[in-house]
Amino acid sequence: MPAGSNQLRPEVDISERDIAGQSVRSENIGAGRIRIMHLITGLHVGGAETMLASLLAGMDRERFQNVVYCMTELGPVADTVRKLGIEVHSLGMKRGTPDPRALIGLARGIRRWRPMVIQTWLYHADLLGGIAGKLFGGIPVVWGIHSSVLSPGADTRATIRLIKLCARLSFRLPARVVCCAEASRLIHTRMGYPPSKMVVIPNGFDLEKYFPEPDSARRCEDQFDIPATAQVVTYVARYHPQKDHRTFFAAAKLLTEHYPDVLFVLCGDGVDENNGELTSLIDRAGVRRNTVLLGRRKPEEIALIFSRSQVAALSASWGEAFPLIIGEAMACGAVCVVTDVGDSAYMVGNCGIVVPRESPRDLAEGWRKVISMEPDDRKALGLAARRRIEESFTLQAIVARYQDLYSEIASKVA
Repeated sequence: MPAGSNQLRPEVDISERDIAGQSVRSENIGAGRIRIMHLITGLHVGGAETMLASLLAGMDRERFQNVVYCMTELGPVADTVRKLGIEVHSLGMKRGTPDPRALIGLARGIRRWRPMVIQTWLYHADLLGGIAGKLFGGIPVVWGIHSSVLSPGADTRATIRLIKLCARLSFRLPARVVCCAEASRLIHTRMGYPPSKMVVIPNGFDLEKYFPEPDSARRCEDQFDIPATAQVVTYVARYHPQKDHRTFFAAAKLLTEHYPDVLFVLCGDGVDENNGELTSLIDRAGVRRNTVLLGRRKPEEIALIFSRSQVAALSASWGEAFPLIIGEAMACGAVCVVTDVGDSAYMVGNCGIVVPRESPRDLAEGWRKVISMEPDDRKALGLAARRRIEESFTLQAIVARYQDLYSEIASKVA
C-alpha cells in the first residue's frame, strides 16, 4: 500500500510479510512523539465521531502523532480529519457483518505505524482494538464509551450481547476505559466493567466555533426564512428512536395551545421533508405550519440557529451520555430544556431545565417556562450557561486530559 493512501483494503493472505505491510518513509513517523492509533466503528456524524475530530484538532502536534482507522465505510467526518493533515483508513467492513480480514488489516496498520497507544471509540471498535492490541505487540488500549442506558426495545440483541462480552473482557483487554459521562461510568460498572480502570473525561466544546452570534435573528431570517419576531424552540439531532422525536412533537402540540405562533426548528440527518415517518408525526400533532425542517447543517449554521433560539431542546429517552448538542447550545447562550438522560442534568446545572423522559407534558411546560421569561432574564440565564461551559467543559481542558492519559500510559511501555 503506498504511503499516504487513505484507504486500506484487508487481504486474505496472512503471511508475516503481508501483515507487516510495506514500509513507510521514516519522516512519516515522528521521532520522539507519542504515536496514537484511533480505531472507530464509523465516521458518519455522531457524538463520538465529532469528539474524535475535535480531539485530533486540539492535540499538540509536537508531542503526539495520530492516525485514524475506521472499521466500516468512511463518512463526512473523515474529510474533517484529513483536513487536519491526519491519515484516515478504512478496514472495509460491512455494517453488521463480522469480517476477520479487518483484524488482518488492523494488524498491518499496527506494524506500519507502530502505535504506542491504541484509542478505540464505541463498542465494536473496543472489542476489535482490544484483541489487536493483545495479539500484535501487547500495545496498551484505551477503550471509549459514549453511551449510557440501553434500550432492549431499540438496541439490537447483537449489540447488547457485544456489550456484555466487552464487560467480561474489560478486565483483560484495555489498560483504561474512558467514559464521556459519569452516568456511563456508573452504568457500565454495574454491568461488570472494572471500577479501577474506569475514568471519566467529558466531551469538550470549542468556544471559538460555538458562541452567541450577533444579529442572529436577522441572519436566520435571511438564511432560513425564520421570522425575526418568532419564538423558536430548536432541536438538533439525527432522526433515530433514541432521539424521541415522537415525544418532541407531542410536546409541540401542547405548547402551541399557549403559543400558537411558536416555531419548532429541527436539524440533523434524516430531519427533512423526505422523511415520511417524521412528517407523519408533525401532521398528527397538527404543527405543520409551526415546523421548519433543515436537515444536516454545518457547525457555523448550528451556532447561528442556537444563538437565535429561545429554547434549545433535548427530548432523547435513552442512550445519551454527554450530549454534544447541549454543550454547543449552552456555549451559544441558549437556554436548554432537556430530558434527564446521561449527564444532561449535570451539564445544564442551574442554567436550564431538566424534565423526565418520555413526558410530553413536562417537556412542553419546561419550554413554556423559558419562553414566558422576561427577555433580559432569559438572556442572563443563557450567558450563565455560556460561563458554565467556559469554566468546566472547554475543548482545550478536555484535550489536555486525554493527552495526560496518553502520556501516562505510553511512559509505562516506553
